[in-house]
Amino acid sequence: MANTFSLILVLVTLFTGIIWALDKFVWAPRRQQKAADVLQIESGEVSEEQVAQVAPQQVGLKHLLLCSLLSAWYWFCARLSMSRSKSRLVP
Repeated sequence: MANTFSLILVLVTLFTGIIWALDKFVWAPRRQQKAADVLQIESGEVSEEQVAQVAPQQVGLKHLLLCSLLSAWYWFCARLSMSRSKSRLVP
């Protein structure tokens, strides 16, 4: 059971790392470029406030995925702790 826990922890970490990398290297530059295009800025230097006003971050799907992962993780840990406590009680 400990191997399963470690595997799930690694997979969740990998998944959230992929989401972060996509946001950092793909989605954030697109938001910056869209804000620069809308504001007609030639240099491409756009502040975070300007980006937030012009191209707000789409958080619906990302938050839905992360919340469902966290609730599944909570459920798994609760089941794991219950199964461990039952095995200790039985002689």
